[in-house]
Amino acid sequence: MDDLIYMGRNSILNDAFKHSMMQEFEMKDLGLMHYFLGLEVYKDDSQFFISQTKYTNDLFHKFDIDDCTAMITPIAHGEHLTRGDRPTKFDMHTYRIIVGSLMFLTNSHNDIYHVISLVSRYMSAPSKIHLKEEKRILRYVKGTPDFGIHYLKNKVVKLVGYGDSDWGNSIDDKNSSSRNYFSLGSGLVTWSSRK
Repeated sequence: MDDLIYMGRNSILNDAFKHSMMQEFEMKDLGLMHYFLGLEVYKDDSQFFISQTKYTNDLFHKFDIDDCTAMITPIAHGEHLTRGDRPTKFDMHTYRIIVGSLMFLTNSHNDIYHVISLVSRYMSAPSKIHLKEEKRILRYVKGTPDFGIHYLKNKVVKLVGYGDSDWGNSIDDKNSSSRNYFSLGSGLVTWSSRK
């Protein structure tokens, strides 16, 4: 049992495990991970850093916002989105693509998780006001393209959690939204935002 616990640190056990997996499945060893599905991983002896800098910069080109000015917050203080905002005709397909792109960005840019959940509520009938809020999120990300999750090698690992609720603040249906974040050591390990 002790061998299983320390397998990650034992190169002989790692090599034996990789060899047995390669005999059973068609696979190859690509070495240490540096880039995977849009996630960039930097690792050394004391830290891991996960970001999506290339993906973020590609978003700016995709949505033609290379020259926009950055915002310091992803949503204006006290801003409330509603279904009652007059829908005017525009390309809803673009709205949905922006929501999906931003949702993928929350893998490493978890500070926008809550505002993405807000704008995604209006995907069936978005208005120009909702599109404006999406663009504000993109402008916020423009100012923070190198944000990510930083895991430091700590001897003391402590579980810390934060939670928040707006207690029935939704204008549309008077439901509450809650958010929580949990870190283990130096970096976040789970986060959620739900209505």
